[in-house]
Amino acid sequence: MSYTKGPWKLELKQKWPFGVKVVTDDKEILHQDAYCHSSDQKSRIDCEQAVGFPYRERASVSAAIREQDDNARLIAAAPELLEALQTIINLVNIEPEGQWFPNFDGVAFSRNSKVWMDAQAAIAKAKGEGK
Repeated sequence: MSYTKGPWKLELKQKWPFGVKVVTDDKEILHQDAYCHSSDQKSRIDCEQAVGFPYRERASVSAAIREQDDNARLIAAAPELLEALQTIINLVNIEPEGQWFPNFDGVAFSRNSKVWMDAQAAIAKAKGEGK
C-alpha cells in the first residue's frame, strides 16, 4: 500500500477566497476545498456565516461549509485512524482464536463478530483491497 505518510494537518484559509486544505509537514496539498465566493466577506467568520448570500440561503451555505471542514478533518486524521485500527487488530490477532475481548468501551467482540469484520473491511477499503 502506497500513500503519503502522515501526519496530515488541516489548514483553514483565513483570507479570501476562504477554504480548507489538508497538507503534509512539507506543505504538500492532499485535499483542498474552496468556498464562500462573495466579495462581501472580509473574514473567515463572515464566510462561515455566509455573509453576502441571500438570507434564505445562509443556513444551508453555513451547513455546507461546516460539512466541508468536517470532511477535511476526517481526511486529515486518516493515517492515524488507519494505524490505530491496524494496531488494535494486530493486538487481538495474537490472542487465541474464538476469545472474546470485552474491554473496548464495553463492546465485546471476537474475530467472528460484526465489529471485527467491519474493522477488517475498513482496513481493506483504505488499502484498496476487496470491494
